[in-house]
Amino acid sequence: MKQRKKAILTVPRTYQHVIVILGSLVLFSTALLGLPKVPASQISFDVASVKRNNSHGQPDLHYEAGSFSATNVPIMAIISFAYDAGAPTGLRPPSGLTVSPTGTPKWVMTDNYDVEARAPENTSTDQMRAMMRSLLSERCKMTAHIATNKVSAEALVALKSGHLGPKLHPFDASKEAPCLDAKPMADQPATLANLPNGLPQVCGHPFGTAGPTRVHSAGRKVTMHQLAELLSQKSYREGGPIIVDQTGLTGGYDFTLDYFPVRLQTQSQPDDAELPTLAAALQEQLGLKLTPTTTMAQTVIIDHIEPPSPN
Repeated sequence: MKQRKKAILTVPRTYQHVIVILGSLVLFSTALLGLPKVPASQISFDVASVKRNNSHGQPDLHYEAGSFSATNVPIMAIISFAYDAGAPTGLRPPSGLTVSPTGTPKWVMTDNYDVEARAPENTSTDQMRAMMRSLLSERCKMTAHIATNKVSAEALVALKSGHLGPKLHPFDASKEAPCLDAKPMADQPATLANLPNGLPQVCGHPFGTAGPTRVHSAGRKVTMHQLAELLSQKSYREGGPIIVDQTGLTGGYDFTLDYFPVRLQTQSQPDDAELPTLAAALQEQLGLKLTPTTTMAQTVIIDHIEPPSPN
C-alpha cells in the first residue's frame, strides 16, 4: 500500500491555511534539505491544474509519489511547498527557509485555489518541489531569489556550566528501553505511546503537543541542536525569534518540558496558571536559558508574481 504523505506546512487561520501534522504530534527533523540545482524549465509536471476556489471550505494539502493535491489554499501554501519554506507566520520547516512577506501582494495570502498536479510515480519529493517551482513560473510568472541575512535570535545556553536540570539527562542505552526509529512511527502511530517514565519510545526526534494552557515536549536521545530547533519552531509560529543551540553540550539527551504558552510575546501569564513560562521552565526543568544573539537566516524573496493564468 502506498504511504500518503501529508505536507508539513502551517498556514495561519487568518488566511485559511492548513496545518497538517502526523496525528497530534509534530515530528521535527534536523536534516537540511537543499533545493535541487535544476533549471525550472527542465522539469515539469505531466499534467497540472490551478483553479480559483471561492467556497471558503476546509483547506487541505497532501502529496504522495507523483501526485500533488491542494484544495482551498492560498498560493502562499503552494510557494511554501515549492521552496520547502515556512509561510510568513507559520511553521518553519527543516530546511530553515521562510518566505518573506515584504513586497508580497496581499492576494498571495488571501485568495484560495485548488491545485492538482501529476508526475511519474517514481518522482521524489525534491523533484516535485522543483516541478512546482516550474508551475509557479509558468502560471504565475513568479520569479524569486534566496537571500541570507543576519537576524535577531535567541541562544539556548546552559544556566550553569556542568549542571543539568532535573528533567534533562544524558541518554544511557544500558539503562533504557530499546529505541524505535522514526520509520515505524510513521507507519504505526501506536508506537508513539510513551514509556512509563513519560518519554517517547522513538529516539532521535523530539515531539511536542500544545493546548491553550499547556505545551508539553519530550525526547529521547536528542541533541541540543534538535531541542533548539523544536523551540525555534514554536517560537516562529508565535511570532518570536529563531532559537539556536549554544549550550556546548554534545551527544544525546532525554528530556521533558512543560510550560504555559504565552503567545506572540505580548501576553502575560495568568496569575492562576499552573505551569511556568517557557523561560522559567527551561531554567527550572532543564537547567538552560535563552539569551539574545544574532544568526544568519535564509529567506525566499518573491521578486514578481501574478494571479495564476487560466488552465
